[in-house]
Formats: sequence, C-alpha cells, structure tokens
Amino acid sequence: MKPGEQSNLDVNRDVRRALVAHWIDLGRLSIHTMKDSVIVRGSLMKLPGADSPLTSASVDIIFKKIGTAAGTRRLQLDFDNWV
Repeated sequence: MKPGEQSNLDVNRDVRRALVAHWIDLGRLSIHTMKDSVIVRGSLMKLPGADSPLTSASVDIIFKKIGTAAGTRRLQLDFDNWV
C-alpha cells in the first residue's frame, strides 16, 4: 500500500459511515471493496422511522459522499429497487 492510500477496510468503513449518516438500511446492502473498485449491491432503502424518503437528489448526494470516501476508486452500484 502506498503512503496516503486507504486500505480496503478503511474504505468500507467510510462508505458505511456515509450510508449510516443518511439512515440507509445496511442490512439490505452488500458492500465490497477490491483492488480499485467499491461495489454496492442490494436494496437501497431508509431505515424504518427515518424522517424523509429517498429522492433522486438525496441519492445523488449520498453517492457523491461515498465517491469522496472511496477516494479515486471506481464506484459500482447495482440496486434491485433503484435505477
């Protein structure tokens, strides 16, 4: 690992932290980091009782934050309930 480069575990932690900050249900997602990619799969849903529903604008904000958390890694999203 090069100096200043995050390990896969650190990237996974940052991605999960960004999702939790927006009340996303992590139990419905699978998050993997390998080589130069972050892969998020599953159902993108908020936790029960969350104050606001998911909108295209809120999803865009969430994944911009995840892109920042992942650094220069590639972000691959595969949701079964969101296009």
